[in-house]
Amino acid sequence: MMRMSARMRERITIRLTARYMEFLDRLVEEGVYNSRNEAIRDGLRLLFERHGFKLLEGEPHPSPARPRSRSA
Repeated sequence: MMRMSARMRERITIRLTARYMEFLDRLVEEGVYNSRNEAIRDGLRLLFERHGFKLLEGEPHPSPARPRSRSA
C-alpha cells in the first residue's frame, strides 16, 4: 500500500442523503466545526481509531471550532 505524505491531499467526491447534509450543516452552523471538510475529516479520524488505525505524528487533523460543553 502506497503511503501519502501528511501534506499531500487527494480530492474525492461523496454522495450524502439530505438528512446527512442537514446534520453536517448543523455542526458547522452551531460552530462545532469551521467547515464541512473539518467535520468529515474528524468523523473519518474517529472511524479509523475505532478500527485500530492511528494518525501519523504530525499528520493534520481537524479540531472543533470552539470548545463545547456537554450539558444534559
